[in-house]
Order: sequence, then C-alpha cells, then structure tokens
Amino acid sequence: MNTSMDAVARDAMVSKATLYAYFPSKEALFAHLIAQECNEKQERLQILDLNTHDLETALRSFAHDYVRIFLDDDKMAFFRVVSAENARFPALCHLFFEAGPGNNIRRIATFLDDAKARGLLEFENSCIAATQFVSLVRGELPLCTALGIHRPTEDEIAEVIDSGLAVFLRAYAPRTQRDKENSARRVDDAAA
Repeated sequence: MNTSMDAVARDAMVSKATLYAYFPSKEALFAHLIAQECNEKQERLQILDLNTHDLETALRSFAHDYVRIFLDDDKMAFFRVVSAENARFPALCHLFFEAGPGNNIRRIATFLDDAKARGLLEFENSCIAATQFVSLVRGELPLCTALGIHRPTEDEIAEVIDSGLAVFLRAYAPRTQRDKENSARRVDDAAA
C-alpha cells in the first residue's frame, strides 16, 4: 500500500477531493477493497444445502469452488498485498480474515450443524470441524502454488479434495457408522 492517494485518484481518473469524499484515508479505501474482494469470493462459492444434495456431494462441490479460489492468481496476489500490510494496518488483516476465511468457516459450520442435526455427522464443535474440513481439502495446494513450487493439475486438485473429504467423513461419521466400517476393516484384514 505504498501507493499514494494522488496516484489512486489519477489512475481512477477522479480528483483527489472526490476520492477523499468517499474514502477519508488510504486505510478506508483498502478496507473497502478488502470487503469487496471477499464478497466477490463468497458469491463464487457453492451454497451448501442438504435439501438439494447429499452430504458428500455438497461438501465436494464446495471444496472444488473453495480450492479454486485459493489457487486463482489474482486472489493470491490480493492475499499477498493484504499480508504485506500486516505491520502497518493489522486491523485490515483482521477484516480480511473475518470477511473471507472466517466467514467461510462460519458458513461451513452452519452447514455441518445441519448435517449433525440430521444424524449425518458427529462432532463437538462445528467451527473446529469446519476448519479441519477446509484444511483437509485444500492441503498444501495453495502454499505450493503461492511459492511457485508447483501448479497442480485438475487431477491433482481432485485427488487432494477427494482424499481430504474421505478422511473428514470418516472422522466425523456417526459412531455407529464408524463402528461398522472398523468391523468391516477387521474382517478384511483377518481374511487377508
């Protein structure tokens, strides 16, 4: 954010007075941009709904949208800019987290609470379960992409998502379902 308000006004082809009429400071302008960027991301994400999709399908669809946002070059560049300003504008980083990742965790947690109420999942804390879900389905893909180590293929993205989703669903399956799966594994192991 080393850009001056003069440069912003010039690039926007408005007067500096007009710019200050809408945004009293560079921080206010940046806060507006963060909110707008996060809102655009939210609009790109699939709505999680158990009335139209089964649990696994809804989570997989959301995961694909979610991971693609993290791998988008423009979104990644925006994240780098926000992160770089943490020392000067920590409130903006907090705003970014709450409007973006924090909001996604709350959306997923609400969905998971609905799944729990329907007996499809079992967990203690939906926010922790939601955080674990996003961690499992995105894996190291965004980090490797951001560092320029590797740009994943569609097959690699699908593999990470499918594997993470399988782990999540096994971990949070209702106890009776987990018991049945464990018994089946023991039978398979004994037969081998």
